[in-house]
Amino acid sequence: MYQAQQSSETKKSILKEWLGAFVFALVMAGIVHTFFMQLFAVPTGSMEKNIMIGDHLYVSKLNFGPRLPMTPIAMPLVHNTLPFTNNNAYSELIKLGYYRLPGTETLDRGEIVVFNWPVDKDSKGNIRPVDMKEHYVKRCVAIPNDVLEVKQGTLYINGKQAPFHEHDQSSYLVTTDGSMFNNDFLKELGVREFSSDPNANNDMLIVAENQYYMFLSKAQVKQLKQNPIVKSITEQLQPENKREDDIFQPLNTKWNIDNYGPLTIPSIGTTVKLTLANLPVYKNIISDYEENQLKVENGNIYINGKKADSYTFRMNYYFMMGDNRHNSLDSRSWGFVPENHIVGKPLFIYWSSNDRGSLLDGVRWDRIFKNVE
Repeated sequence: MYQAQQSSETKKSILKEWLGAFVFALVMAGIVHTFFMQLFAVPTGSMEKNIMIGDHLYVSKLNFGPRLPMTPIAMPLVHNTLPFTNNNAYSELIKLGYYRLPGTETLDRGEIVVFNWPVDKDSKGNIRPVDMKEHYVKRCVAIPNDVLEVKQGTLYINGKQAPFHEHDQSSYLVTTDGSMFNNDFLKELGVREFSSDPNANNDMLIVAENQYYMFLSKAQVKQLKQNPIVKSITEQLQPENKREDDIFQPLNTKWNIDNYGPLTIPSIGTTVKLTLANLPVYKNIISDYEENQLKVENGNIYINGKKADSYTFRMNYYFMMGDNRHNSLDSRSWGFVPENHIVGKPLFIYWSSNDRGSLLDGVRWDRIFKNVE
């Protein structure tokens, strides 16, 4: 009888120790995740050839400063959706304000940034809490008070051409003499995959027997021109004054991805004049990001019930673009990134896998521990 009771107490003690260790591990994981680092998998090709689909990034929270949780009631070890369901993995019963601890550096132009996608919604169409929105990775091309403009595919900041990054890409139509490209040449060029499917996410699309649509950097274009089968290479740019309706812009402009702006990036404390024409540019800032009640009635703009013809920003904002300029859903499509959406700075690739590879080449060993620049 005594031995059975002792055995039962021993089992309870072991179970209690295991439970305590598990809770401690969760707490430590939460502290590391909040204040130090986060791991992030890259699902799209908007930053190729710099960051590739299948890369797994080590993202530092210390560089731009750790952001304290704004939605503290959430399932641990998952982001915003419960596995195998469309249900949210968090509760908005408690919502905290935005606060960021000091970082080791300030976010500047040219930095690659992981941030929460500002316009993300849950399965019911509701805007998610800031820290529960999906993660995106892009390059910060403009900071508060900058004037951004794109002219024929070239980026200008404050009237000056922005520094060129070796990974910047555009789309080109390549015409050959009818001969096929050698696979070894394509591999050397850095074109990894190609297809005839226009919906496929590839480096090269076969348009016709002698025509190819390619995403290329300037260095790749130079190398491609040396191939004797290539007859012409034409950059595919949108013409000026052709409005793209799915582009983030005022009502009275004719902007597109290659001819965009000028647009001034909002900064904290700056006041902007509001009109019905430019309201689409500031609507999300006023109503969603800075949580005011916005209404348009009889041609007038009302903020928090009062007629308004101006607005003063309460946060800093940034403009993000993908290096793969013609294959990137970025700020040109959905607008500014508020400072409270900044997650961290990716430092290096800790793992890289090619989901189209075989068992032997499914891991990109040459990319593991590669710095992100």
